[in-house]
Amino acid sequence: MKACVFQLNVFFHYYMNLLTYVNYAGVHKMEPTKYYVSDLDASRKKWKIIARLTRLWEVRYDSKNVEPDTLDMILLDEQDNHIQAAVPKNLITHFKDRLHEWRIFTFKHFNVTKTKRKLKPVSNEYMIWFTSFTSITPEEENIAQIAIHKFEIKPLEHLQERSGRNDIVTDVIGLLTGVENTVTDGE
Repeated sequence: MKACVFQLNVFFHYYMNLLTYVNYAGVHKMEPTKYYVSDLDASRKKWKIIARLTRLWEVRYDSKNVEPDTLDMILLDEQDNHIQAAVPKNLITHFKDRLHEWRIFTFKHFNVTKTKRKLKPVSNEYMIWFTSFTSITPEEENIAQIAIHKFEIKPLEHLQERSGRNDIVTDVIGLLTGVENTVTDGE
């Protein structure tokens, strides 16, 4: 009887070690250590991305407001994808002094929603919303190869396609080709 119990214990110990090995070996689907902006959607809340904060600004929905309604930013990852992110009014004091333009951060535990903003500064259909569970950790500059900025340059012939659209911000850059004296009537 003792030999049978010993063999059962050995088998159980071997089986538990095998299960542990299978889990760590990646046979079961393991979560990635980080995601990219292109992976983000509204399906989960436990996202983790490494991105550069390229722009940061305060948004006031009413010009009479003294305090900002949201703290908005643009995040850019190493795959050159960017997304708008926002800190709601009740969390601005918690995050404002910790966020700095041009720095790289690890962002964890935030919500991703389809953007419903009237004007989008980037052409991503999603945006990030910070929550009270969101964590941000400054990273060393060499953790990832991330550009300082990204611009969505469109050829001049595509400018007409944006005419009448109020869902994406369009800046127009011109080229000065010459300067002449102005002539007014009566001169």
